[in-house]
Parts: sequence; structure tokens; C-alpha cells
Amino acid sequence: MPSRADGGQLRKTGRAALTLLYFNPLWIARHYVFLGVFGGAAESLSLALLPIAGRSFLLNAPVSLAANYYIQNRVATSRRFVASAVFSGVMAVSYALSAAWL
Repeated sequence: MPSRADGGQLRKTGRAALTLLYFNPLWIARHYVFLGVFGGAAESLSLALLPIAGRSFLLNAPVSLAANYYIQNRVATSRRFVASAVFSGVMAVSYALSAAWL
């Protein structure tokens, strides 16, 4: 009978990959809308933000996956919330900047 591979690594990678469900193109587009509304450029908002959000998501997905893998599997549980919050803030700024670059 063949031995079953350890599912530990798959679980670790799966936890990090699930964070991509949260940092999705709609989440990014929502932040673009917030920037437009609170930045006084609400009239420039349109569905054209969705392709920009999609490109931004694809460009940042490898960074997000690697950082979230590290946070989920290497950061102590007591510090994981703070690490995740800091990373989320950094990603929000990164996505905001990518709206201007893309």
C-alpha cells in the first residue's frame, strides 16, 4: 500500500492561499472607490477600475501569497493579528499607488 504524503505542507500553503480570497480584485476596487470618494474625485469613478484592480491583484499576488504564508506559518500566534494588520495596511497603500501606476 503506498504511503500517503504528509498533508502538513498542503495545509500551510492552503491557509496562505485562502488569504487571496480576501485580497481579491473587488477588495482592491473598493479601496479605489474609497480613494476616489474621499479624495474628491468621485466623478472619475467607473467600471474601468475593475481591470486596473485585476491587474494590480495579479501583479501583487505572489508577494501577498509569500507574505501571508510567512505570517500564517512562521509568526507566533500572539503576534499574527498585528503582523497581518500591518501587512494589510501596506497592501492597501500598494494597491492605491498601483491605481496611479497602472
